[in-house]
Amino acid sequence: MKEYFFKIQYFDTDHSQKDIFFTEPLVYDGDDKEFNNGWTLDPNQKNGMKIDYMSFSFSEGKINGDQIPYEISYYSNEKKILFALTGLVQNGQLVFLHPPRSKIFSKLEFSPFPQVRFPLEKNKVWKDTLTIGDHWANDSLKWSGNLEIEFEYKIVGKEKGMYIIEAKSNNEKIKTSAIFYYGNQGFSKLIFNNYDKSRIILELVNKK
Repeated sequence: MKEYFFKIQYFDTDHSQKDIFFTEPLVYDGDDKEFNNGWTLDPNQKNGMKIDYMSFSFSEGKINGDQIPYEISYYSNEKKILFALTGLVQNGQLVFLHPPRSKIFSKLEFSPFPQVRFPLEKNKVWKDTLTIGDHWANDSLKWSGNLEIEFEYKIVGKEKGMYIIEAKSNNEKIKTSAIFYYGNQGFSKLIFNNYDKSRIILELVNKK
Protein backbone atom coordinates (compact mmCIF):
# COMPACT_ATOMS: atom_id res chain seq x y z
CA MET A 1 0.00 0.00 0.00
CA LYS A 2 1.59 3.25 -1.15
CA GLU A 3 1.44 6.39 0.95
CA TYR A 4 1.48 9.77 -0.79
CA PHE A 5 2.77 12.74 1.26
CA PHE A 6 1.53 16.26 0.61
CA LYS A 7 2.95 19.56 1.82
CA ILE A 8 0.27 21.87 3.23
CA GLN A 9 0.10 25.60 2.59
CA TYR A 10 -2.69 27.46 4.35
CA PHE A 11 -3.54 31.10 3.56
CA ASP A 12 -6.00 32.64 5.99
CA THR A 13 -8.94 34.89 5.15
CA ASP A 14 -6.60 37.92 5.22
CA HIS A 15 -4.32 36.11 2.70
CA SER A 16 -1.51 35.68 5.26
CA GLN A 17 0.20 32.28 5.27
CA LYS A 18 -0.13 30.40 8.55
CA ASP A 19 0.85 27.07 10.01
CA ILE A 20 -1.78 24.65 11.30
CA PHE A 21 -1.38 23.18 14.78
CA PHE A 22 -2.98 20.26 16.56
CA THR A 23 -3.39 20.63 20.31
CA GLU A 24 -3.73 18.38 23.34
CA PRO A 25 -5.50 17.43 25.52
CA LEU A 26 -8.40 16.55 23.25
CA VAL A 27 -11.97 17.30 24.25
CA TYR A 28 -14.90 15.51 22.65
CA ASP A 29 -18.22 17.30 23.14
CA GLY A 30 -20.41 14.52 21.77
CA ASP A 31 -21.44 15.94 18.38
CA ASP A 32 -20.16 15.59 14.82
CA LYS A 33 -17.60 18.34 15.36
CA GLU A 34 -15.29 16.10 17.36
CA PHE A 35 -12.27 17.40 19.24
CA ASN A 36 -13.32 21.04 19.00
CA ASN A 37 -10.13 22.25 20.62
CA GLY A 38 -7.93 20.07 18.42
CA TRP A 39 -6.99 22.59 15.73
CA THR A 40 -5.59 26.10 15.83
CA LEU A 41 -3.66 28.64 13.75
CA ASP A 42 -2.14 30.19 16.88
CA PRO A 43 1.58 29.31 17.14
CA ASN A 44 1.54 30.22 20.85
CA GLN A 45 -1.15 27.69 21.76
CA LYS A 46 -0.02 25.48 24.63
CA ASN A 47 0.90 21.92 23.59
CA GLY A 48 0.50 22.85 19.92
CA MET A 49 1.97 20.39 17.40
CA LYS A 50 2.63 21.82 13.95
CA ILE A 51 1.14 19.74 11.17
CA ASP A 52 4.03 19.30 8.75
CA TYR A 53 2.18 17.38 6.06
CA MET A 54 -0.69 15.03 5.35
CA SER A 55 -0.71 11.74 3.48
CA PHE A 56 -3.12 9.70 1.40
CA SER A 57 -2.88 5.89 1.51
CA PHE A 58 -5.22 3.57 -0.39
CA SER A 59 -6.32 0.09 0.60
CA GLU A 60 -8.35 -2.79 -0.79
CA GLY A 61 -12.05 -3.36 -0.25
CA LYS A 62 -15.05 -1.05 -0.57
CA ILE A 63 -16.53 1.84 1.42
CA ASN A 64 -19.65 3.98 0.94
CA GLY A 65 -21.07 1.53 -1.58
CA ASP A 66 -18.55 1.13 -4.38
CA GLN A 67 -15.73 3.47 -3.33
CA ILE A 68 -12.10 2.54 -2.68
CA PRO A 69 -11.23 3.29 0.97
CA TYR A 70 -8.32 5.55 1.68
CA GLU A 71 -6.83 7.06 4.80
CA ILE A 72 -5.93 10.72 5.22
CA SER A 73 -3.25 11.04 7.90
CA TYR A 74 -1.76 14.12 9.54
CA TYR A 75 1.88 14.19 10.63
CA SER A 76 3.81 16.32 13.10
CA ASN A 77 7.59 15.84 13.31
CA GLU A 78 7.36 12.47 11.51
CA LYS A 79 4.68 11.25 13.94
CA LYS A 80 1.15 10.41 12.81
CA ILE A 81 -1.18 12.30 15.13
CA LEU A 82 -4.58 11.89 13.50
CA PHE A 83 -6.25 10.10 10.60
CA ALA A 84 -9.62 9.88 8.89
CA LEU A 85 -11.08 7.32 6.48
CA THR A 86 -12.90 8.34 3.31
CA GLY A 87 -13.47 7.10 -0.25
CA LEU A 88 -12.22 7.30 -3.84
CA VAL A 89 -14.12 6.53 -7.05
CA GLN A 90 -11.87 5.25 -9.84
CA ASN A 91 -13.02 3.56 -13.05
CA GLY A 92 -12.77 3.90 -16.82
CA GLN A 93 -14.98 6.99 -16.83
CA LEU A 94 -13.74 9.11 -13.95
CA VAL A 95 -11.62 9.62 -10.85
CA PHE A 96 -13.37 11.29 -7.92
CA LEU A 97 -11.53 12.02 -4.70
CA HIS A 98 -12.96 13.16 -1.37
CA PRO A 99 -10.66 15.91 -0.05
CA PRO A 100 -9.61 16.21 3.60
CA ARG A 101 -12.53 17.64 5.57
CA SER A 102 -11.52 17.31 9.22
CA LYS A 103 -11.87 20.45 11.32
CA ILE A 104 -10.11 23.39 9.66
CA PHE A 105 -10.35 21.51 6.36
CA SER A 106 -14.14 21.14 6.68
CA LYS A 107 -14.55 24.20 4.43
CA LEU A 108 -13.40 22.00 1.53
CA GLU A 109 -16.84 20.36 1.65
CA PHE A 110 -18.07 23.44 -0.28
CA SER A 111 -15.24 23.61 -2.82
CA PRO A 112 -14.99 21.53 -6.00
CA PHE A 113 -13.88 18.00 -5.16
CA PRO A 114 -10.86 16.70 -7.11
CA GLN A 115 -12.27 15.04 -10.21
CA VAL A 116 -11.26 14.07 -13.75
CA ARG A 117 -13.33 12.50 -16.52
CA PHE A 118 -11.91 10.45 -19.35
CA PRO A 119 -10.78 10.80 -22.03
CA LEU A 120 -8.56 13.68 -20.97
CA GLU A 121 -8.34 16.42 -23.59
CA LYS A 122 -7.84 20.16 -23.59
CA ASN A 123 -10.99 22.33 -23.35
CA LYS A 124 -13.12 19.44 -22.15
CA VAL A 125 -15.91 20.71 -19.86
CA TRP A 126 -18.24 18.83 -17.52
CA LYS A 127 -20.48 19.57 -14.57
CA ASP A 128 -21.26 17.77 -11.35
CA THR A 129 -23.63 18.43 -8.47
CA LEU A 130 -22.82 17.86 -4.80
CA THR A 131 -25.56 17.41 -2.22
CA ILE A 132 -24.53 18.63 1.25
CA GLY A 133 -26.52 17.78 4.39
CA ASP A 134 -27.19 20.48 6.98
CA HIS A 135 -24.85 18.80 9.50
CA TRP A 136 -22.12 20.65 7.54
CA ALA A 137 -23.73 24.02 8.34
CA ASN A 138 -21.71 26.52 10.37
CA ASP A 139 -21.89 30.10 11.62
CA SER A 140 -21.17 31.45 8.14
CA LEU A 141 -23.33 29.04 6.13
CA LYS A 142 -26.68 27.99 7.54
CA TRP A 143 -29.50 26.01 5.92
CA SER A 144 -31.97 23.23 6.66
CA GLY A 145 -32.21 19.97 4.77
CA ASN A 146 -29.94 19.45 1.77
CA LEU A 147 -27.94 22.05 -0.08
CA GLU A 148 -27.01 21.41 -3.72
CA ILE A 149 -24.02 23.06 -5.36
CA GLU A 150 -23.26 22.63 -9.06
CA PHE A 151 -19.58 22.64 -10.05
CA GLU A 152 -18.15 23.20 -13.50
CA TYR A 153 -14.81 21.65 -14.53
CA LYS A 154 -12.60 22.45 -17.52
CA ILE A 155 -9.27 21.01 -18.68
CA VAL A 156 -7.36 24.17 -19.58
CA GLY A 157 -4.01 22.70 -20.59
CA LYS A 158 -1.11 20.41 -19.86
CA GLU A 159 2.17 21.12 -18.08
CA LYS A 160 5.08 18.72 -17.47
CA GLY A 161 2.87 15.72 -18.16
CA MET A 162 0.10 16.99 -15.89
CA TYR A 163 -3.36 17.97 -17.05
CA ILE A 164 -4.55 21.21 -15.46
CA ILE A 165 -8.21 21.23 -14.45
CA GLU A 166 -9.92 24.43 -13.35
CA ALA A 167 -13.19 24.15 -11.43
CA LYS A 168 -15.69 26.59 -9.97
CA SER A 169 -19.03 26.62 -8.19
CA ASN A 170 -22.10 27.80 -10.07
CA ASN A 171 -23.78 29.23 -6.99
CA GLU A 172 -24.74 32.84 -6.28
CA LYS A 173 -23.94 32.70 -2.56
CA ILE A 174 -21.18 30.13 -2.25
CA LYS A 175 -18.27 31.19 -4.46
CA THR A 176 -15.51 28.61 -4.55
CA SER A 177 -12.98 27.45 -7.12
CA ALA A 178 -10.07 25.05 -7.48
CA ILE A 179 -7.16 24.04 -9.69
CA PHE A 180 -6.07 20.40 -9.92
CA TYR A 181 -2.96 18.89 -11.51
CA TYR A 182 -3.47 15.31 -12.65
CA GLY A 183 -1.13 12.81 -14.35
CA ASN A 184 -0.34 9.12 -14.60
CA GLN A 185 0.34 8.89 -10.85
CA GLY A 186 -2.86 10.71 -9.88
CA PHE A 187 -3.26 14.19 -8.41
CA SER A 188 0.01 15.98 -7.68
CA LYS A 189 -1.26 19.42 -6.66
CA LEU A 190 -4.61 20.61 -5.31
CA ILE A 191 -5.44 24.30 -4.93
CA PHE A 192 -8.68 25.22 -3.15
CA ASN A 193 -10.04 28.78 -3.09
CA ASN A 194 -12.68 28.66 -0.37
CA TYR A 195 -15.92 30.51 0.29
CA ASP A 196 -14.38 32.45 3.21
CA LYS A 197 -11.52 33.76 1.00
CA SER A 198 -8.98 31.37 2.51
CA ARG A 199 -6.81 29.19 0.29
CA ILE A 200 -5.44 25.68 0.85
CA ILE A 201 -2.71 24.19 -1.32
CA LEU A 202 -1.70 20.52 -1.12
CA GLU A 203 1.38 19.54 -3.12
CA LEU A 204 2.80 16.03 -3.50
CA VAL A 205 6.35 15.87 -2.14
CA ASN A 206 7.03 12.16 -1.55
CA LYS A 207 5.59 8.66 -1.74
CA LYS A 208 6.57 5.43 -0.04
